[in-house]
Amino acid sequence: MATTSSGETRAGAALVTCLLMLAAGCGRESTYPVEGVVKFRGDDQPATDLAGGAVVFTSTDLKESSKGIIGGDGTFRLETLDARDGAMLRKYKVAVIPPVNEGAARKSRTVDSRFASPVTSPIEVEITKGPNQFEVIVEAFKGKGK
Repeated sequence: MATTSSGETRAGAALVTCLLMLAAGCGRESTYPVEGVVKFRGDDQPATDLAGGAVVFTSTDLKESSKGIIGGDGTFRLETLDARDGAMLRKYKVAVIPPVNEGAARKSRTVDSRFASPVTSPIEVEITKGPNQFEVIVEAFKGKGK
């Protein structure tokens, strides 16, 4: 059996530790659970008209994002683009994208277009350690002359 110096043994142990940490995902930034409900301003009920749409949290520097599909009950749960639950710690602009209703009757209400982009949305939130719950309030599209 070959003998090695203690320096080589420590270096080998350090390499194995690093590989195990990377394999376990320790090289990635942690995410924290994010869920919530979308509502129209002035209406205390969930925005069920937006079912099938999406809520997108985009970092204020536009480099990171998480998304969630709006359920039939107006709720959403975020996941990162690489399929991890939640979002990373930072401030985000929140966009609410209405569902695409191809071939179907238009829902009775949809979102004002400024809420559909992180650049124009006035909604900003901050993710903190632990579970995060948000009530996302949007304005309904009023249409021409309304």
